[in-house]
Formats: sequence, C-alpha cells, structure tokens
Amino acid sequence: MAATSKHYSDVYKWIDQIIESCETHHQLNAAEKLISHFDKYLVDYVNPDYAHELTHELRVSVYIKSREIKKL
Repeated sequence: MAATSKHYSDVYKWIDQIIESCETHHQLNAAEKLISHFDKYLVDYVNPDYAHELTHELRVSVYIKSREIKKL
C-alpha cells in the first residue's frame, strides 16, 4: 500500500487510511513515525502553520484510534 502520488493531499489520505487500518498500538506507533516524517516533508511545500494543522489532525486520528483499540 502506497500513496498514489507525492502530492501532500494524497500522502495525507494515505496516512489516514493507514491509521484507520491499525489494529495494534505497535501499528499506531509506526503511523506516528509516518506523521513525523510527513510533517518534515510538508514544510517544504506548504505554509508551516498549515502543515502543522494537517499533522495535528492525523495525530488526533491516532489518538481516537488508540482509544478504539483499547476498548477491544
């Protein structure tokens, strides 16, 4: 599974799909690493504030998913 292109919106969607498919906390930790790399990648292409807003949204998704996994 890979992003369909290197455009930041495609990469964002790809990471979001990865987060949704996570079933363990170990997988979520790997998703967090992807988000960190994505944040570093984004600042070269978009306004840094917007970059951090996008990565924040992904981190919120990780948090919500971790709560779902905890309930299982």
